[in-house]
Amino acid sequence: LKIQYGITTDKKVILYAPTWRDNEFYGNNRYKFNQALDYDKLKDALSKDYVLLVKCHYLVQDAIDWTPYEGFVYSFDSKTDIADLYLISDYMITDYSSVLFDYLLYERPFVLFAPDLWQYELERGLYVDYRSFPAKVVENGDELADAILDSIKEKDRNHQELSELRHYYMSACDGVATERVFKLITGTDDGKL
Repeated sequence: LKIQYGITTDKKVILYAPTWRDNEFYGNNRYKFNQALDYDKLKDALSKDYVLLVKCHYLVQDAIDWTPYEGFVYSFDSKTDIADLYLISDYMITDYSSVLFDYLLYERPFVLFAPDLWQYELERGLYVDYRSFPAKVVENGDELADAILDSIKEKDRNHQELSELRHYYMSACDGVATERVFKLITGTDDGKL
């Protein structure tokens, strides 16, 4: 997949997958890209060993010039299946996106980058206790690179917590969930219509 998407194979991969914001609507079911990350700082701190994949929510449709970060930032639009990017990433940065729960299946480390956390909680609310996850919650962009590097170093220590969280939210994802749903819909035990 790295070769297919033109991503270097000699570095680890960080996936940045933020969601959209209600207050960044600019018409026709389109939202602006929240540019809270300091890509220069991330590049300086991480580009020796890592590349950054940027995959915005499909409602975010800004055209962004990534050329200053060529070789470090790889941007993907709505045509790219994010599941492919999960498979090739070693680490994830997200905010309030449900991609967090998909990514839990891999039990890989992540950081929650939320510079607007107080505003988001006040205006929109959160479904779960955001601060209970085994991940750093970073509200200041200056601290993000350090938080990523710290989380990567603590990966082994946090693995048990990630495993428990995955089990809590994703215990039905056991390889036979589709079969159970089929039996429920058809009302059969043998799986035949």
